[in-house]
Amino acid sequence: MNLKELLAKHKIIKQAELARQMFEGKASANTRLANKLSGVNYQRIMPEDEAEAFKALKSLSDDILEFGKNINNPDSN
Repeated sequence: MNLKELLAKHKIIKQAELARQMFEGKASANTRLANKLSGVNYQRIMPEDEAEAFKALKSLSDDILEFGKNINNPDSN
């Protein structure tokens, strides 16, 4: 699964916020990610983009698992 497929499958992940975390400090982060996902002007998702997306999503994943443990959810093990 690539980043584009992940975002299409899980609409709960907000592209704009992910873009802000991926391209921290860069102007128009959301537009940058949208262009890369759609291939506008030959832009594309590069391995370093995927690494930044993974870093942001890993943090979210860790927090979700911690949340599950705090509510004694058997699926969070």
